[in-house]
Amino acid sequence: MTVESTELENHLGKYLRQIRSTGETLTVCEHSEPVATLSPIAAKQAKNGSNLIDQLLASPVKVPGFKPLARDEIYER
Repeated sequence: MTVESTELENHLGKYLRQIRSTGETLTVCEHSEPVATLSPIAAKQAKNGSNLIDQLLASPVKVPGFKPLARDEIYER
């Protein structure tokens, strides 16, 4: 499904309900050029309340010379 950004701004609630009910991904365009996507959260993630730390640990960003903290170290602080 594709929508122009102005249409999305005016009817965000409608599109969020549609994404939730159909599971479709929404492509947001500006002047017919795709700029972003909105997709539903996986049901397991939504039910478990996956938090930001868990999400970041699942897909870390590589930075040369940086050693990330372990999950337990993060929660200790």
